[in-house]
Amino acid sequence: MSKLIRGCKALYGISLVFIILYSGVSVLKSILMSVIFDENSLSSVRMLVCIVIGFLIIYLVVITVQQYVVEVLKNKIRYHLNRNLYQAYISKNIAAFQEKDSSEILNEFNNEVNIVVDNYVSAKLNIFSLTVSLLLGSIYIANLSFEILLFLLLCAFLTLFINNIFKHRLENNQKKYLLAMQQWLFCIKNFCRSFKDIKILSLEKTFCDELDNENESLESGILQNNGLVKLISALNSFISEIMFFVTLLFGMVLIYYNRLSIGELLGIAQASNMVIMPIMNYANLRNTIISSKPVLEKLEKNCILHKKKEIIKLEGDIHAIRLQDVNFDYGNHRIFDHTSLEIKQGKKYLIIGKSGDGKSTLLEILTKQKYADGVYVNEENLQNIAFDTYVDKFSYVNQSNDLLPFSFEKNITLGKAESKYTLQELISRFHLEAVFHNKRDGLDIEHLNLSGGEKQRICLARALYRNKKWLFLDEAFSAIDKSCSDEIHQYILSDPSITVLSIEHKISKETVSLYDEVLLFENKRILSMSTKEYLSSSFYTKEYVL
Repeated sequence: MSKLIRGCKALYGISLVFIILYSGVSVLKSILMSVIFDENSLSSVRMLVCIVIGFLIIYLVVITVQQYVVEVLKNKIRYHLNRNLYQAYISKNIAAFQEKDSSEILNEFNNEVNIVVDNYVSAKLNIFSLTVSLLLGSIYIANLSFEILLFLLLCAFLTLFINNIFKHRLENNQKKYLLAMQQWLFCIKNFCRSFKDIKILSLEKTFCDELDNENESLESGILQNNGLVKLISALNSFISEIMFFVTLLFGMVLIYYNRLSIGELLGIAQASNMVIMPIMNYANLRNTIISSKPVLEKLEKNCILHKKKEIIKLEGDIHAIRLQDVNFDYGNHRIFDHTSLEIKQGKKYLIIGKSGDGKSTLLEILTKQKYADGVYVNEENLQNIAFDTYVDKFSYVNQSNDLLPFSFEKNITLGKAESKYTLQELISRFHLEAVFHNKRDGLDIEHLNLSGGEKQRICLARALYRNKKWLFLDEAFSAIDKSCSDEIHQYILSDPSITVLSIEHKISKETVSLYDEVLLFENKRILSMSTKEYLSSSFYTKEYVL
């Protein structure tokens, strides 16, 4: 709990104060009951009415403030949990983030955070409230009849013993429920993602069967988890009723022997709720905490920032990147075998090769998306360089043409006001006038029906607007028509200050000549040669050049 309230300790303290005040008001209610029903305690009905009205006003103020403050506290904890969770994910490296399925991440934000707040936090606060209530109620009852208090406490231990029997089963049921919920979200995500294929391939029945299976698993998980909790809760309520009626019967015996008055018995009956309910609810709340604790532990584990040892901040420009005897495998398939290469600042490199030869893998290694030993930036091991200081030196455009959930304009500028390129210049150079003027009304880019070529041109414009001196392009021109592609190539490659590494699938001979060197992927090696050498060599083939 201490970790959860780290950002709102003052609010937590205020909540505890009003919880204590509320318990004090409950004791006051028991005293009032005793006074009202004892003989000759009040001289007039008017005094009785005044006392009751005064009590009700105090009760209204205390319970209103207490419930409001507790709700504010829970919302603050929910806010900090969400914040810690997304900051932890943002701080992960790309490879670590991609190890998790998006449905699992959505489940953490939408379901597990709420379980922690609504179950774990609420139960902890209620346990504190009930503990204070139990303490004050016990003092009041002990002052009138120690025997009745002893009986109530004896029943308490019996209840706790019974509930402890189900502890491990509750934990296991909660874990099964979380797994079933995660699988259900994963199945729904796949359904949405594959809907077009499901219809075209007539897989409606197959996918419905899959959904039925996961839905049944979810139903079973919920029933096992919630059903056991409700069953134990019913048992606790039954014991609570026994305690209440036995207390009344025992009190009547004490009245018979003149050891207790009717007013005092009614006061004890009222105060017994302050002892019985905490005992009964403590067991239920303890079960809730036990069942939700695995969720909290999972979230706390995910909020730990997993970072590799990165101790070097990259200052200044990248002057050179060197690969020295680099090996890289996908499972049992070797991509690079003792590959060495040097990439110098200011040069333009064309990357070509057959599919699966590792062209994209090279750029992923150079952008720290994948790990390979033997990569040096300015003669420093790339893995020791702080990720944030390194990625600030380059722009990267991948094959997926990823657009951000911003407006069209912000997708290029990323909210940055200054660049050596103006927005209007890039709109003109990348032929985005129609997109800009027709679809710029602050709409989320995901809701715009953009072609693949338009998306690629937006991504390329964004890469240039960032004004970085290194540019990594992974088939960034594949959906752009030839004339426009040649024009953009000319614009980018004519800038002597930019270092470019561009993977191309098909490219015109004229555009090839704009590059300084060609990196040809061949037999798990990277062959480096000048553009002139490539065009006149046996490696030159129509497979790569139009």
